[in-house]
Amino acid sequence: MRRIDDWIAAHLDGPIRLGALADLVGLSEFHLHRMFHAARGVPLQGWVRAARIARAKRLLATETPLIEIALGCGFSSQSHFTRAFKAETGLPPQAWRAATRAARPSSGVRRAGSATATAD
Repeated sequence: MRRIDDWIAAHLDGPIRLGALADLVGLSEFHLHRMFHAARGVPLQGWVRAARIARAKRLLATETPLIEIALGCGFSSQSHFTRAFKAETGLPPQAWRAATRAARPSSGVRRAGSATATAD
């Protein structure tokens, strides 16, 4: 299973085919699909989707544009990404980004020239 996880992580930006994974571990597609579901409790497709969403969440903490996140996580378009992300998290990506930014504690560091900095 570790080889499968590593391969999936390395290829999240593109299509992930059951046949490629089956070849990787030397199993038939049918056997891999059944074995994976039995071991993980979710189908392989669900596991890959969750991995894509987890990567997207990490990238949403940056200033990376949504289209770049979508394509970098293997979604065919920004709208495909938005639908999948909202189905998984309950929020569209932009709203999730805003909510997580608002929830982050501030560092307490004030920048010179900011409205809250004072000169003595």
